[in-house]
Amino acid sequence: MEGNPRADESCLTAALSGCLQRIDIASLSAARPDEPAALPPPPARTREESMDLALAHLRALPPELREEGFRLMHAIKAHSDALKALKAATEAINSPLDTIAEILEREATLIRQTIAAQAGRAGQGDRA
Repeated sequence: MEGNPRADESCLTAALSGCLQRIDIASLSAARPDEPAALPPPPARTREESMDLALAHLRALPPELREEGFRLMHAIKAHSDALKALKAATEAINSPLDTIAEILEREATLIRQTIAAQAGRAGQGDRA
């Protein structure tokens, strides 16, 4: 036998309202700390220790989740390797650019000094 949905909803609303009225908001606020407790820092681990821990957690999973976990772990490693390769490529590009920038700066300084010296000699020639 099915009940009246409106009546069921009204009963539920009345029950919830009664529960909410019994809650002492002031005591809840007083019992709660102002700031959440700080979590301790994670222990320092080497890359190998982290990998061993991740593998141990993966092995503890049920078989259907384990395969997905290993697949994700391999995808993360491939992504990490790609990022390392991208970083190396970026450094390889930036290194010659830095060298070229230094050469251009030296040449610009030399040109400025040459122009200043020529202007100084031309100014002395006008006085003679």
